[in-house]
Amino acid sequence: MVETPAPLALLADVCHELRTPLTSIRSFAEILRDSPDLDAAQRRQFLDIIARESERLTRLITDLLDLARMEADELPWRFAPVALAAVLRDAAAATAPLFAARGVALTLELAGNLPPLRADADRITQVAINLLANAAKFAPEGSGRVRLSLLGVAGGQSFEVADNGPGISPTDQAVIFERFRQAGEATGSGLGLAICRAIVTGHGGALSLRSTPGEGAAFRVVLPG
Repeated sequence: MVETPAPLALLADVCHELRTPLTSIRSFAEILRDSPDLDAAQRRQFLDIIARESERLTRLITDLLDLARMEADELPWRFAPVALAAVLRDAAAATAPLFAARGVALTLELAGNLPPLRADADRITQVAINLLANAAKFAPEGSGRVRLSLLGVAGGQSFEVADNGPGISPTDQAVIFERFRQAGEATGSGLGLAICRAIVTGHGGALSLRSTPGEGAAFRVVLPG
């Protein structure tokens, strides 16, 4: 069961997260409104910021709604027999530009001949993409290495995303799966890992982390067969 924060605490967290992009949008919109002589290049720059912040706000609201529906057991799941290796290859392909942009090497070690398991392919793809994107972000630029592995385990299958980044402190490890909590100097909504955990839990599986500061991090997903 995913722990649900007290309503007032959750409301405060949500307001804080929404306020940041809204403040940015309002500020740059007011500059554009009050500065008719602004040169074209700067005007374009401010419009780009408004567009990016609007997109971030939309993603945040979508993530919040998805997480709330998962925790209320109201999300429609589409369970079907799924070849997990194929799902992971799709996730790797989707995140390939992130790895290329940062010069991070991605290695796939996917066990063959594993039977299909019953899962929601789109949601498991979402989990894999989130874990891979995080690994690409935290692996050292130009020398980073990330490994995506899949193997059969007792009663199911397990995949893992491991990186050679800075690792995660014990303090951050204790809260990293909570909503609006992030490791170190991370940026973003702080909802990605909370959503991943809710998806995996909804499959009857488990999401765990092992990490030693300075020696990278590995996120492991175990799904029942």
